[in-house]
Amino acid sequence: MGMLFLNKHQFITLLAFLFLACIVLGLVYFIQTLGWLSTAISFIALSTFCFVVFILSKKIRFSFLYKKYNDKELVRKIMNRTLWQGQTAEQVIDALGKPKDIDQIVLKTKTKEVWKYFPSGHRQYGLRITLDNDEVVGWDDKL
Repeated sequence: MGMLFLNKHQFITLLAFLFLACIVLGLVYFIQTLGWLSTAISFIALSTFCFVVFILSKKIRFSFLYKKYNDKELVRKIMNRTLWQGQTAEQVIDALGKPKDIDQIVLKTKTKEVWKYFPSGHRQYGLRITLDNDEVVGWDDKL
């Protein structure tokens, strides 16, 4: 895989972050012409900026997921990266992202998949999630 794929929400958040970062860096460059005091002010400004962007991105993500699922408790579980039996494949992707590897077995009556996350060595993964027909039935967490 190795490539970075962003959905529309993530792309817009990234663009907003880059735009704000350019503004802050411009201000930092301008303020640095004033001396050492400006370096301290620049550090505080940049730290505050990063904190605000972090909070805003969380709020934007919550809003995006709430529009998608219309259930605050479900969105909180997804944002906390929680797994539960009966969770859909789409909800797992929203919580943890796309798996690094998938083993799939197609049977007459169902499709069984094992989604693998957090590689820790050759064919070793920190988390394996078992799905039947795109619904979580169990997981093995070695983290």
